[in-house]
Amino acid sequence: MKTSDYVFFTIELDGSTKHCVASYRQIPNNMNDAEMTRNYVQKSVVVVSNVPLYAAINKRIEIITHAYFEQGDFGNTEIL
Repeated sequence: MKTSDYVFFTIELDGSTKHCVASYRQIPNNMNDAEMTRNYVQKSVVVVSNVPLYAAINKRIEIITHAYFEQGDFGNTEIL
C-alpha cells in the first residue's frame, strides 16, 4: 500500500486558472476515538499558484511536508 503521493491539478478561482500541487499521506490512526472507524487517516497539504511551476513547487514542498507529517502535530503549522 502506498502511503504518500503528490497530485497536480488546476482549478478556476475568481475567473483565473490556479495551478495546484497536493501532497498527501496516510497516517496510522492512534486516536482512541470510538467514532474513528478506520486504521488510517489521510492528511494533505495543498499549494495554490498563479503560475504552472509544478515540478519546482513539488521539489520544495517534498522536504517540508515530510517534516510536517512526521511531527504528528497537525495543529502546528509553523513549518509550512
